[in-house]
Amino acid sequence: MNKYSILEKLKLLPYKDYIYAKKYLPYFLDISPKTFNSWLYIKIDSKRQIPLDKIAAISFFLKVKIEDLMNEEIAFVDMELIKKKKVSEVKKQFKLK
Repeated sequence: MNKYSILEKLKLLPYKDYIYAKKYLPYFLDISPKTFNSWLYIKIDSKRQIPLDKIAAISFFLKVKIEDLMNEEIAFVDMELIKKKKVSEVKKQFKLK
């Protein structure tokens, strides 16, 4: 499974839009086509990540929420949780270093 659902969202576009997106989106993101293509296939267990500004731009282009591009659970930490637990437990729970 891929870490991001960008490819799945692109495939939902009409064919012509899909082709244009694959060709021109890397240009507007200021990255190479090779980098963009590699982002489409990042595996869920990979440590690789797409920079947040690029994810935001892709989500805007696809007219979806950033969360809709994620295939893994997003960890949310709130202050009450931090106050109640030891920092080490919070880090462990959310897989933080």
